Amino acid sequence: MNSKRAFAASTQPPVITSPTSAGGKIGKPFSYRIKATNRPTSFSAAGLPGGLTVDSSTGAITGTPTSLGASNVEIAATNSAGTGTAMLTLTVRPVPQPPVITSSTHTAATVGRPFNYRIRATNRPTSFAATPLPAGLAVNSSTGAITGTPTTVGAFSVQISATNAVGTGTATLALTVRLGPQPPVITSATQAAARVGRPFNYRIRATNRPTSFGAVGLPGGLTVDPATGAITGTPTTVGAFNVQISATNAVGTGAEVLALTVEIPTSGEPPRLGMPPTPWHAPFGGQQAWAPPPVYAEPPASPHPSVLGAQPTVVDMGRQLVGGLQGSRKMGIVAASGIVIQGLLTILAMTDGGSGSNDGR
Repeated sequence: MNSKRAFAASTQPPVITSPTSAGGKIGKPFSYRIKATNRPTSFSAAGLPGGLTVDSSTGAITGTPTSLGASNVEIAATNSAGTGTAMLTLTVRPVPQPPVITSSTHTAATVGRPFNYRIRATNRPTSFAATPLPAGLAVNSSTGAITGTPTTVGAFSVQISATNAVGTGTATLALTVRLGPQPPVITSATQAAARVGRPFNYRIRATNRPTSFGAVGLPGGLTVDPATGAITGTPTTVGAFNVQISATNAVGTGAEVLALTVEIPTSGEPPRLGMPPTPWHAPFGGQQAWAPPPVYAEPPASPHPSVLGAQPTVVDMGRQLVGGLQGSRKMGIVAASGIVIQGLLTILAMTDGGSGSNDGR
């Protein structure tokens, strides 16, 4: 009876009974055994991934997989009655590795502008870090997002990292923070002087490419060109003026106070119509002074009345002229001029005296 059963078993081909799916990890030892009924005497496996082999006597598939992926392996078990086959799905997966940073390691930001950068890495990182970050920026440890608004200009070497259960991957992020567009900054002089009745020219100058200019509080006679920043004209008022000058671009406006002094013209400049009195040099090196035209004193009575009675003679008129000139040093007539005129008057007096004696005869 037993012999009959053994004979019946040996007359049937093997039937595969081992699992039809298996998994391995690349670079790690792998082991799988083909199992079958009906006493197989040999085994085989076709389509094994690189690094694996089968032992035909035992049905053991062993080795170290060298390629990733799923392979359809035909496994077989053979006896004297025939061969039984099955399809084994063998999947080789990667061994867990620390993350590897894949995001760019160079980026730039602008002071005062929102910034956004994300740390990216392989192997499913579970946390992120970045240090040291410039002021105004922070990292989200869950997502790897570096965000914020930087406040400091400079070049920063930031150590970024990504971590999983196996380990941590790191890289250096070269982060450059630049100074972005800024409002103008006034660079022209903040002090200027002008003279009443004289042409004046001053230009507002500023950095960061201003597109328009302004000036508030200008003295009478002056105006500003909003396109060029030129302040021009002829001032009409003496005084000290605090003029608010400004320059504007797309970002904003820069302003300064221009201390503008409007003075009376300096000594030696000829007066002009409609101007206040101009300065004259006092004779003999005296100090400059400002004064309206002199008022001449009443001339003395002439010792030589004319035939008409009260009419002054030529000598009287000359003496009046000399007296007025001598009493008017503020008009700048030098003493030498007075001496010349005195000589002229002496000649006139002699002539006048001679005429009188002739009239007496």
